[in-house]
Amino acid sequence: MRWLLSIFGISSTNEKPNHHSNSNASFLEVSIHSDQIICNWKIRDESKSMIQRDFESTLFIRIKDISGDHSISSKIIQVSLNQNTVRTNLPLKSGKVLIDLGYKSGLDFMTLEYQVLDLGTKTVPITKDVNWFAKESEDIHEEMYKLATGGRPLGGSEMAHND
Repeated sequence: MRWLLSIFGISSTNEKPNHHSNSNASFLEVSIHSDQIICNWKIRDESKSMIQRDFESTLFIRIKDISGDHSISSKIIQVSLNQNTVRTNLPLKSGKVLIDLGYKSGLDFMTLEYQVLDLGTKTVPITKDVNWFAKESEDIHEEMYKLATGGRPLGGSEMAHND
């Protein structure tokens, strides 16, 4: 219904995203302050009862890089059902970040609320290629062989005699 009211321009525009006027609605609000992510949330009473009964009263905040550059950065913070806020260091300085509030059901993560933060274009420092073999000895193979065998012949080609 709210989407219909928004089409006609009747709905309130001063509401925060994911924050509902219904006092029993769930929400997740995420803000950034001094390189920290601050998450505030509320969970419906029915959801709390189900999680307490079936999933050991454990909630999780999952922070995941979704920048699309094939990185797999993520952070998971375990919180209790009685908590409604958490503060943690920002794992990324740029890119898109997905913050989920949810619980685990077996191996699956069940999302209750989420928010996406756009921290700007992701910048990854470019590392110079290092030539690891630049200072390699000309006798490197012989040196490695002696290190591996402890100086004892093992019966390989070094035991062959030219007659």
